[in-house]
Amino acid sequence: EMLRSLVGSEMCIRDRSSIGRVRFFYFIVFFFWTWVPPNACRVYFNSLTSTRTTYSSGWHWLGWMGVFMSPISVILQDGPTSNITLLTYHDQLTRYPIISASKLPLIIDCSAHIKIIDPLLAVTSIRDIDSMVDAICKSQLRNVFSTLDIDEIISTQSTLQGKLLSAINEDLRGYGVSCVGFTLTRVQLPCNIQHS
Repeated sequence: EMLRSLVGSEMCIRDRSSIGRVRFFYFIVFFFWTWVPPNACRVYFNSLTSTRTTYSSGWHWLGWMGVFMSPISVILQDGPTSNITLLTYHDQLTRYPIISASKLPLIIDCSAHIKIIDPLLAVTSIRDIDSMVDAICKSQLRNVFSTLDIDEIISTQSTLQGKLLSAINEDLRGYGVSCVGFTLTRVQLPCNIQHS
């Protein structure tokens, strides 16, 4: 029985040793390495030097400075994330009410196709990218549709998208974000106009 006890104790010591090595491995990976998924990047802030560094997709060695570095979180696609997508994504705006020049109410559905072209500039200029894009889209929709009457909206709807796209990109200049496409999915007219 003493022999079995000694063997069991040795196995416990080996198990604790292997667990310790695994924990040490994860400690090294967590503090000194970072993984960025494909088609994305991550901006790190170094609290020691107060500098920001952008890492593209793949594994990156942070070194001892990794202890002082933390990823900057941004709000993208309605959720906080430390990974910034480099793919074009759609930011949808639904049932946005606007009053036309003829004082008639409209309901607008639209979709902006957004691409981040300068991640470092994007995260340093504003933290909530989606909210900024929504606010700019709403502002430009008001600017354009509030100057048009119903007849102009019906006859020029196909050309309004290009006008809105140019105006939105003008407002996005300096934020590291570009609107590569803008679609008016629906312009709902008042019921009395639809039936006439």
